[in-house]
Amino acid sequence: MHAGEAVAEALREEGVERVYSVPGSHVHPIYDGLSRVKSIRMVTCKQEPNVSLMADAYGRLTGKPGVCVVTAGPGCINSMAGVAQAYGAASPMVHISGAVPLKADLEAFHGVDDPAFIHEMFRKITKWSARVERMEDIPGVMAKAFHIARSGRPGPVHIELPRLSDYSEFILQEAPAVLPAYQAIPIQVAKPEPKDVDRFARRLMESRSPVIAAGKGIIRKSALQELSELSLRLQAPVVFAQDAIGVIPEEHPFFAGHFQHYRIRSIATPESFMQSGVWNAMSYGLPTAIVAKMEFPGRDVVALAGDGAFLMTIGDLPTAVEYGANVLMIVLNDDAFGQTYMQQSNIYGHTYGTAFKSPDFAEIARACGVEGIRVTDPRHVEDALRQGLAATRNRPAMVEVMVARHPYPKI
Repeated sequence: MHAGEAVAEALREEGVERVYSVPGSHVHPIYDGLSRVKSIRMVTCKQEPNVSLMADAYGRLTGKPGVCVVTAGPGCINSMAGVAQAYGAASPMVHISGAVPLKADLEAFHGVDDPAFIHEMFRKITKWSARVERMEDIPGVMAKAFHIARSGRPGPVHIELPRLSDYSEFILQEAPAVLPAYQAIPIQVAKPEPKDVDRFARRLMESRSPVIAAGKGIIRKSALQELSELSLRLQAPVVFAQDAIGVIPEEHPFFAGHFQHYRIRSIATPESFMQSGVWNAMSYGLPTAIVAKMEFPGRDVVALAGDGAFLMTIGDLPTAVEYGANVLMIVLNDDAFGQTYMQQSNIYGHTYGTAFKSPDFAEIARACGVEGIRVTDPRHVEDALRQGLAATRNRPAMVEVMVARHPYPKI
């Protein structure tokens, strides 16, 4: 088989169901291989940053590695934000990219002087980054990538596959090869030392007023029921970080809220409320909503974003229509990057470079085949939201809410 077919076979053997991608000449062989794997659905995105954001969302929602494929150079760099976000969110991801040739000339297409510079960049934001140099290594590298992404604290890995030569249609080598049968590597589960378990259990049982600080790892490992039972047994309140919202139901007797001191209803299931996490990518709402609706088509999915953030991901509004991801997108339009605008106002008493003129988002939505509703009067917000949710029975919908700027309260 060719290199692209070897990658496709690995994805099939790992049970991958979706691949998020933007095509490019450096990954044509992978596309060719995937075209013959009927069990995998390709989701063709329109903006490269959204590819990894979608893979991150898939990893959080399913617990299985989200897989994305991007071309060399700009494709990789444009998709780094979602990879870094998955790293911070403990979300399993396999990020696959094309690459310039192993011994690329200076100023190679999609390259710079060092052919391996992108591989080095991804080392800082992944659990593992690999640059494949021989075609016979593909099965082993792919198996290791999925193993690392899922084992221990989940997270992203990066694999890059160099082109044979500039403008070649082949990855690594032109001649096909007989490769060893693909063998997946089981997930490695870390087990604590019994003496440590006894020591910590003794400390807990001796404590007078224990408090449990729960993290996102409990969600990733599906240990919510165990947390609930432990809280009841210890009579211990549960607090959690902002990126672990949903780790314990709000109606639980020992629910104590999260560290930011404001409440967001978790609706009693994990990831019912999703936010970007410590990386805090502004462009999170739309791509995440698309993935959520595709994975849970029977549930209402609502995304919320400001106009500045939404402009970063608007290119995949047609993707929602194309794949039947009938989400409700709410855009708060104040003609500004609202957070930085208000921060500047509070700090300096004036703003600079944070205001702009937004387009008519409702009109853009209609042009993309999305139900577009624009609200200019607060009295009409509820009706607009009801209308938007009703429209999602047949297609995606957007409610654009024109909002005024209000300063943040000074603490």
